[in-house]
Amino acid sequence: MKNEKVYILRILDSVSKIESFIKDQKQEIFLSDQKTQSAIIMQLVVIGEDARKISEETRLKVELPWFKILGFRNMAVHEYFNISLKMVWKTVVEEIPTLKTELQKYLDSKK
Repeated sequence: MKNEKVYILRILDSVSKIESFIKDQKQEIFLSDQKTQSAIIMQLVVIGEDARKISEETRLKVELPWFKILGFRNMAVHEYFNISLKMVWKTVVEEIPTLKTELQKYLDSKK
């Protein structure tokens, strides 16, 4: 198993990509932009994949909704056409900043 820091850094890289995809974008634009929708959903899947590889011990140290993160990945992979784009937008706007902050805090505590 790789060092968990690698997975956390990859999650933060996906967060950075998502931030760049939605920079200066409003929800209405997102809801009509299939390319951005696909790109963001893909990055959320990557986040879920890498989150799966983080140990339970580490997850307990980082206060995040890990169950939801892993659940989204499963839904996106197995039920792609049932994904609510409004929920994706809400996740990106409301949850991604917290994900970034908490993972960065965790990494900083390891220095």
